Amino acid sequence: MPFFVAFCILLNGCGDLGEDPVLSDAHFSRTFRYYYEEECRFDDDGMYDCARITTLSPAYVVRIRVDGFGNATLNLDGTEFVFEEGAFAEGRDRFGGYFHFYEDDSELTLYKDGSEMIIWDLESGFATIYSYEM
Repeated sequence: MPFFVAFCILLNGCGDLGEDPVLSDAHFSRTFRYYYEEECRFDDDGMYDCARITTLSPAYVVRIRVDGFGNATLNLDGTEFVFEEGAFAEGRDRFGGYFHFYEDDSELTLYKDGSEMIIWDLESGFATIYSYEM
């Protein structure tokens, strides 16, 4: 009987043995819903010339997961992006802690408390701000 148990574990055919505790360790894992959107121009001095705030219905859903190895998965309303360590940063400013993602001509700032997410289009100079509340 011990041979069968060892063979079964070796082939992983005895059912689900669970996730690898190291690989499944999430440093940060949250889902946010945003109900408001605003577009602004930006430059080195900050944002200006903002458009009217629009209500989003249904809500814009964002899921973020940062694992213990420093890799992140970001799902923006059904579109998934994977960032390896070094393709994003973690920081803090006067509004709180955030993650900042880099990709080609755009960047994304996501506050850890879910209050705001900002998508920066570096080529056009526009930023789209998603907010939980007005």
